[in-house]
Amino acid sequence: RLDIPERFIVFDAYHGGALVDVQTCERQLRAHNIPPARLVELDADDREMLLRTLRNLVHLTAKDGDTGLARRCTRLLRQAMVPPPAADGPA
Repeated sequence: RLDIPERFIVFDAYHGGALVDVQTCERQLRAHNIPPARLVELDADDREMLLRTLRNLVHLTAKDGDTGLARRCTRLLRQAMVPPPAADGPA
């Protein structure tokens, strides 16, 4: 979900990243027995989206038999999974 002042946007990761409106998203959630009120819980920050995309690439490239690319994607995924350093508190 991308929440910007002018618009509420949901990217449907299970249907090619299609953009869906709130009503469509809520209908899809209900179809999977997920209360629409939990829509806010579906937020993903940039890092989570990167990890999700890399996991998908690892799976797809391995499935397609491109082992070289799958290994490179796996290496990137492992590097991206390292937690960022903690920000220092106020000086």
